[in-house]
Amino acid sequence: MEGRPVILTVAFVGDANASFVMVNRRGVKNREIDLKQMAQSLFEGKIMLLEDFDLPLMERASQRMLENLHSQLAYQASHDELTQLLNRKEFEKAVDSAIAQARRTGVQHALLYLDLDQFKIVNNTSGHTARDELLKLVGETLAKHVKDKAAVVAYLGGDEFGLLLSNENTVEARRNSEETLSAIRGQKFVWQGRTHSLSASIGLVFIDPSTDSVDSAMQYADEACYAAKDAGRNRVKEYELGDARMLRRRRVMEWVSELDKALSEERLILNCQRIASIATPDRRTEGHYEILLTMRYELGEVMPLSNFIRAAETYNRMTVIDRWVISSVLTWLSDHRSRLDYFGGFAINVSGHSVNDETSPDFVLEQFSKTQAPTSKVCFEITETAAIANLDNAVEFMNRMKIIGCRFSLDDFGTGLSSYSFLRNLPVDYVKIDGVFVKDITTMPGDEAVVRSINEIGHYMGKKTIAEYVESEAILPALKDIGVDYAQGYCIEKPCKLSKLVR
Repeated sequence: MEGRPVILTVAFVGDANASFVMVNRRGVKNREIDLKQMAQSLFEGKIMLLEDFDLPLMERASQRMLENLHSQLAYQASHDELTQLLNRKEFEKAVDSAIAQARRTGVQHALLYLDLDQFKIVNNTSGHTARDELLKLVGETLAKHVKDKAAVVAYLGGDEFGLLLSNENTVEARRNSEETLSAIRGQKFVWQGRTHSLSASIGLVFIDPSTDSVDSAMQYADEACYAAKDAGRNRVKEYELGDARMLRRRRVMEWVSELDKALSEERLILNCQRIASIATPDRRTEGHYEILLTMRYELGEVMPLSNFIRAAETYNRMTVIDRWVISSVLTWLSDHRSRLDYFGGFAINVSGHSVNDETSPDFVLEQFSKTQAPTSKVCFEITETAAIANLDNAVEFMNRMKIIGCRFSLDDFGTGLSSYSFLRNLPVDYVKIDGVFVKDITTMPGDEAVVRSINEIGHYMGKKTIAEYVESEAILPALKDIGVDYAQGYCIEKPCKLSKLVR
C-alpha cells in the first residue's frame, strides 16, 4: 500500500479464493481485490501479513491461506514451472553469493554450464510434449545426482542447465563434472517407442577470489560449453583464458552485443547492388537490385559482413534481422512508389532461420498489408543450403508468397547440398550461380563446364539464371556465350546505399 500503513482484516473470501473483502478496525469495508492483485501486492511488498495470534478463527484461517499463497508465489518466482528447478535469475543470485563468499574466505567453487546434445533432434522429431518430458527427465537426473552435495541446480532456459558446486577444489570439480556427464549419459529417453541416447556438452569455470562478476562467470561458462560443442560434443571443457576457440567465441559475443545495440539504435544500413541483363547491360530501366546489409559501429566504422552474419547466426538473431530488412525495404518501396517503374525489382535475402519459422509468412503478409508495397517488385532470395535443409518449410513459404505475386531466387547454387532433383521441387524464378565458379571462368575450363551445366538445367526447368562475382569485363562475353541471363558484381555496379538509389 502507498502512503501511511493501514491495518485491515480479511472479512470475506470469495469462492475458490478468487476475491477478498477487507475491512478496517471499525468493520467498515475498505477495499475489495481479486486473487491476482492480492498475489502481486504480496510479492511486491505492498501488502504484508501481520503475525497476530489473537485473531478470530475465520481471520486466522484467512491468514494461513494468504501465507500459503505468498509462499507459493515466492516459489513460482524463483523456480521453473516445468522442471521445478531454480530459474536463471535465482541461479545467478546463488553465483553472486558464491563469488562474495570466495572473496571473503578464499574458498573455490565450481560453475557448470550444461547444454543437451540431443535436444533439437527430440524437439524436431517428436514435438513439444516430448521436449518437455526430456527436460523434466534431465532436471530430475541432475537433482538426484547432486542431492548429497552442497550444490545448486537450475534450468537456465532452452536446452541449458546450470550447476553450482560449493567448496570444490580443482580435482574434485573436474571429477564431479565428468560424473555429471556420466549421469546424463546413463539415461535413456523413450518416447512413443523411440529411444534416444543422451549426452551433453559441459563448460566448467572455477569461482575464486579473482572472479570478476556474475556476468563474466556465466559468460566464461557459456564459452567453455560452446568450446565443448565445437570439439565434438559429449564432453567437459574447462575454461581457459587463452584458448583460441573461446577467444573467437568471445569476439562473436562482442559482435552480437554490438548488433543488438545497432538494432535498437537504427545503425543498420540498407545497401543494394545492381543485377543487370547480360543481353542489354546498359538499359537502366531493366535493373534489378539485391538488398545488402551492413552495420555501423557507434564510432562510424562499418562492421565486416562476415563478422556480422556469423554473430547473427550464432546467437539466433537472423530472424530479427530478416524482419527488420523486410519491414524497412517494403516501407522504402511504399515511400517511393512513383519511382518504381525505373526498377525491375528488389531481392531480399531470407535466412534459413526465417524459412524454418512458421510465423514468417504471416509476418511478411502483415508487412505488405501495412505498407501497401507492390508485391511484384519483391523477390526473396534463399540459399540453396537453407532451402534443401528445410525443404518442406521452404516450399510452403515460397508458395504462400508467390500467391500474392512475389518472386524467388535460389542463391549460391552449386556449392552446397547441390542436387538438381531438388531444383524441380522448388518454385523459384531465378537460379544464382555461385560466384566461386564464375570469377575464374575464363581461365578454369572446369568452372566453365559447371556454369554451363547449371545454366542449361536451369533453363530446361524454366528458370532464369544469374551469375555472381562478375568482377572483370572478360567474364561477360563468356557468360553471354553460355547464355546466362543476368550478371551481378563489381564489373556491373558496386553496391550503394538504397537511400541514394532514387537520386
